[in-house]
Amino acid sequence: MAKLRISVTAAVLAALSCVSTSMAQTVTNLSIVSGNGQVTTNNPYATGSSPFFAPMYVLATDSRGNPIAGAEVDWAITTGGGSLSSSVGNVTTTVSFTDATGTATARFIGDPIYSVGNPTLPYVQTTISATSGNATTTFYLTKSLTLAGTNNGDYVQTTPPTRGGQYLTNIGPPALQGVSGGRDSIPTIQNVAVFLGPGVPGVSVRMFNPQTSPTVNCVTGPGADPGSVLTGSNGNASCTPVFSGTGNGIFYALIGATVPDPTVTDINQVVSFQRYGPFQLTVSPAAPSTVTIVSGNNQAGTPGQTLGQALVAMVTDGTNPLSGQSVVWSVSPAGAATLSNTTTTTDSNGQVRTAVTVSNAVSGSFQVIAALASNAAIKNTFNVAVTLPVVVTGVQKISGDGQSAQLNAQFANPLVVQVNTSSGPAPASYPVTFSATGPGSISATSANTDSTGRAQVTATAGNIGGTLTVTATAGGFSATFTLTVVPPGPIITPGSFYNGADLQKGAISPCGIATVIASGVAPNTVLPPTSFAPSLYRAPNQSVSVGGIQAPIFNAVTLNGQQQLTFQVPCGVTPGSNVSISVLVGGASGSANTTVLPASPGVFGITMSDGKARALLIRGDGSLVSLENPARRNEPLVALVTGLGSTTASVGTNALPPPGAAAAVLGNVIPGVDNKGALLVSAQLSPDLVGVYQVAFVVPGDSTQGNDIAFSIGVDAPGDVDAQGHQVRRYSAPSLIPVQ
Repeated sequence: MAKLRISVTAAVLAALSCVSTSMAQTVTNLSIVSGNGQVTTNNPYATGSSPFFAPMYVLATDSRGNPIAGAEVDWAITTGGGSLSSSVGNVTTTVSFTDATGTATARFIGDPIYSVGNPTLPYVQTTISATSGNATTTFYLTKSLTLAGTNNGDYVQTTPPTRGGQYLTNIGPPALQGVSGGRDSIPTIQNVAVFLGPGVPGVSVRMFNPQTSPTVNCVTGPGADPGSVLTGSNGNASCTPVFSGTGNGIFYALIGATVPDPTVTDINQVVSFQRYGPFQLTVSPAAPSTVTIVSGNNQAGTPGQTLGQALVAMVTDGTNPLSGQSVVWSVSPAGAATLSNTTTTTDSNGQVRTAVTVSNAVSGSFQVIAALASNAAIKNTFNVAVTLPVVVTGVQKISGDGQSAQLNAQFANPLVVQVNTSSGPAPASYPVTFSATGPGSISATSANTDSTGRAQVTATAGNIGGTLTVTATAGGFSATFTLTVVPPGPIITPGSFYNGADLQKGAISPCGIATVIASGVAPNTVLPPTSFAPSLYRAPNQSVSVGGIQAPIFNAVTLNGQQQLTFQVPCGVTPGSNVSISVLVGGASGSANTTVLPASPGVFGITMSDGKARALLIRGDGSLVSLENPARRNEPLVALVTGLGSTTASVGTNALPPPGAAAAVLGNVIPGVDNKGALLVSAQLSPDLVGVYQVAFVVPGDSTQGNDIAFSIGVDAPGDVDAQGHQVRRYSAPSLIPVQ
C-alpha cells in the first residue's frame, strides 16, 4: 500500500496548540445588557405589544471590568417551557460566544401551546440562565394568556404608575420634576403587573424618553436591564427616578419592555406589554451653593518652592458635585505666591485644582481663595504656612533595609529615613523623593517628613525574583535600601509529570513531549500557543533539565487554575526509574526524581463541536476529522502522536529529520480502532513538528459507527523489556474518534 502523504497546515497547528496549553481570559462577571423582564401576549387587541420575545443580551467581563471577547456562554431553560436558539455559523445551538465588545446573545421562543388561559393558569413564565465560567445570571420572560372569547383582553393586568400613592397625570403640574443629576425622593411606579389576585414577579418596569434631554430613568434594580427594575414576588415594583439634562420634555412608563438600542427615541419602535403616558417632565439645572476643600489645605512651604500638593476644591449644589462651573483663584496677601491656574472649570467630579509656588520674599503665612466666578460670595479658603529655607546635611536610613519578601507580597516593615539639617532634624512637611528600580514598587514617589524629620514609604515585591533598590533623596543627599524579592520555587513531585499529548500521568520518554503540572512552574507567565517548532531552551526566567540535560520549552501557562509547562524530554536521556528533573523559575528551583520510559505513546486531541475532546486525525488533503465530517470505514488517516521511541534516522533534541529523510519508528506500532487492531501504513517523525510522530493507518472496514469509537496507539519499543526480559507494550491513554 502506498504511503499516505499529508500536509500539516496552519489550521492543524492551531488545533494542536489548543490541546492542553491554551488559556482564555477568565469571566468573573456576567451582566444583563437587555432582554430581562419581557412580557408578551397573543391578544390581538393589545396596543403596542407583541407575541414574540426580543433577543437576550449579556456582557462578559474579567475581574477588572474589561470585556472578554470569544467567551463561551451557555444558555439553559431552568423553569418553564419553550426553546432557546443561538447562531454559531449556520448551526442553531444553546451556546453562543461573545463578540469583540464582550456581548453574547440568544433568543427565546415561547411554547406555542399556550395562548388562551384560565383563572388557574393566567400566564406562563420561563426562567433562563446564562452561564460563562463560574458567572451566571437569570432572565425572566412572561407570556400573558388571553381570556377565552373575543376582545376580552389579557389575564395579566397592570395599574397606572403612581408617585406617593397618587396616579401620575398630565393634568396640572408636570408629573415629574427634579434637578439635573438628582434623584426623586419618592419612588415612582408601584403596584404593577397584577392579575385577578397574586402579583406577577420578574416583570420589567422602566421609563422611556423620546428626547435626548431632559431624561428620567429608574435607578437600575438587581438583575434588571440598565435603567429598569423588576417586580418582586408580590408583583410590585419600585422605581427611583434619576434626572439628567435640563428643560421640559415628556416620558412614558413601560411595563414588560426591553430597549436593546438606547439611541432609539421613537416610542413606536419600542415594544412593551403596557405603555402609560406621555407624562410631562421638567428638569432644572443644578444651582451651585458650596465650594468645599478636597485636599491641599494647611500645607507648609519654603520661599521659592512649589507646595508638595496641589490645592483641590469641589463645587456642589449642596449634595451633588457639579461639572462645568467656573472657579477663580486668588492669593491673600497678593504677591505671596503664584498660581499655576487662576481660572479653572470643574471636571466631571466637580473638582478644580491649582499648584502654588511660594514667593521668595514672603514669610509667615498666606491664604489661597477659591471662589465661584458667578458668585464670589460662594468660596473657601486654603491656609499655607511659610518656613525658612532648610539646609540639608544628610539623609539617614532609620529602618527597613535588607528585608526579603515573597513574590507580589508587601515587605513587612516600612522604609524610614531621617532628613538632617544644619539646625537638627528637618521640620515637618519637608519633601523627600523616593524611587525604585528592580522587581517591585513603592507606595509613593514622594513623602513629607513628620515632626521628627522622618519620612517613609512601603515597598511591594514584584512577580519575579531579584533585587529591589529604593532610593530616598532630599536636598541633594540620598540613602539607598536594598531589598530581596524571593520566588517560592516550583513545588514538584514524582507525580507532577504527564504525557504532553494526552496528559497520561507518568508517560514520558526520550525525544517525546512532556508536561509538568505543579505550583510555581509558570507564575504570571504566558508563552505563545504550542507549535512544536524548534523552540527556546530557556523561556523568560524559566528552564528545565532532565537527567542533567537542558530541555527545550514549548509553552508555559496557567490553565484552569493549574500552572503547567510543556517541554521536550532530551533525546540523550537514558530511560530509568530514578531520573532527576529540575525546573528553574526566577532564580528558584524545584526538582524530583521520576521514571523516564523507553517509549510513552500519547495521542494529540482536539475539542469538537459538542465540547468533547477526541483524537486529532488528518485526512490526505490536510483537513481534520470532526463530528460534521467523521472518519469513514476503510479511509486512510494520520494521527499525531508523541513518545514512540527511537527511529531509523537519528534525530537530536529540539531538531527535525533531515529534509527528505524519513525517520521511521524502529518499534512495532499498533493502531487500535474499535478495540481491535487497524492496518498500519507508516509511523515516522513529523518533518514539521519537534517530538511529534505521524502514524498513518486505515480505519477497519468492520468498525462500529458512531461519534465515540475507541482509539489508541500502542508500541513495542526496542529494549523496552520487563525484569524477566519480556517485551513491554506501551499504550496511549484511551481516546475517541467519530466513524461513519
